Amino acid sequence: ADANLLFQQAAALGKDALALGGAATDRFGLLIDKERDRTTRLAEILGKGQAAAQALQAAGAAPSATIRSQESYAAPVPLGGGAIP
Repeated sequence: ADANLLFQQAAALGKDALALGGAATDRFGLLIDKERDRTTRLAEILGKGQAAAQALQAAGAAPSATIRSQESYAAPVPLGGGAIP
């Protein structure tokens, strides 16, 4: 095997590895951004649910509520003034 050919192949493999690493980092960043958006949305939903639960409790409604989002998150909302865990 020609040493020059092996060197060129090694250089090409290194270049490809760097490109793949960069693409993986970019995709990971996108996933982190998406998860942050979902977490923010879930916090908004839970906040609204807790406010609604407190309003229902103040109005004397039955102590039962579940909040569902379009992202398929579901969380029971504690009624009775308790904090959301």
